[in-house]
Amino acid sequence: MSTDPLVANLRLLSSYGRSVADICRRARFNRQQFTKYLSGSARPSLASLRRICDFFGVEEHEILQAPESFRALVRLRPPRLGSHMADPISGFFNMLTDRHDPAAGQKLVGYYFLHMQDEPRAPTITRSLLRLSPAVHGLAIKGIERFPGVPAMPPCLKYSGFAVVVDGRVHVAVHEMLARRSIWFGIHYASDFSGVTHLSGLSLGTDPQGRRDILASRKVLQFLGTSINVKAHLRRCGLFPADSPELDPFVRHATRNDMAPNE
Repeated sequence: MSTDPLVANLRLLSSYGRSVADICRRARFNRQQFTKYLSGSARPSLASLRRICDFFGVEEHEILQAPESFRALVRLRPPRLGSHMADPISGFFNMLTDRHDPAAGQKLVGYYFLHMQDEPRAPTITRSLLRLSPAVHGLAIKGIERFPGVPAMPPCLKYSGFAVVVDGRVHVAVHEMLARRSIWFGIHYASDFSGVTHLSGLSLGTDPQGRRDILASRKVLQFLGTSINVKAHLRRCGLFPADSPELDPFVRHATRNDMAPNE
C-alpha cells in the first residue's frame, strides 16, 4: 500500500463523491489516469494537481499534508465537489493563476520602493514601501504609503493584493485596506528577471480620498532586497519634489506623466 500522503488524501476526497466514474465525468478527468493517482502508480503534474484541488475545493499545500492533519481539515470543511467550477469569476482567476510563472515570480520576491506621481501632472512623486512574497498561486502584495506632515492626507494608507507573472509581465491588483475606497490594477515589466533593479509600468485606479476620479499613471518599483530594515525604509517614504536628489534619476524619468503634442 502506498504511503504517499497525496494518495491517502485523494482517496479521502474521492469518498465524498458518488463514484470515481462520476467524479471523473463531472471534473472532466481522464478516468484511467485518475485511477492511477488513487493507486499511487502515477503522480499528477502540477497543472493536473491544480485542477484536482479546484474541483474538490482544497489548496495544493493542504492536499499534501499528512493524512491525519488532512482528515481533521476535511471534517471541519467538507469538500463541495465542483461547486465553484461553474462560477465564471472563479474560472477566470483559475485561468489567470494557472498562467503564473513560479520561477520568474520567485526572482521578484522582496521589498520595493513604489514611485508614482500623485496626480497626472503633479510636480511631486509619492514613494511607498511594498513587499512581494510567495503565495500558492502567485505573489502576495503588502504595501504602505506614508504622508508625514502633509495636510488633508491620512498619516498612512495600507494596501494588499496579488500579482502573477505571465510572459515576462507582472500583472497586479491591489486595494486600499482601511477606508476601502481605492482599487488599482497595473502591469509592470523588467528587461531581465535574473537581476531585477526596477520594474516600470502603468497603473489604473481610483483615488484613495474618495473622489470619483479615475487615475492612470506610470509607476516604478525599485528593488531594495529580500531582507531590509523596514522601519528605516518607511522613514524614507512620503512626498518628494520631482527634482529631489533623493530620487533615482531613472525613477524621475519613468514616472513622468506628461504627454507630447498630439500624443
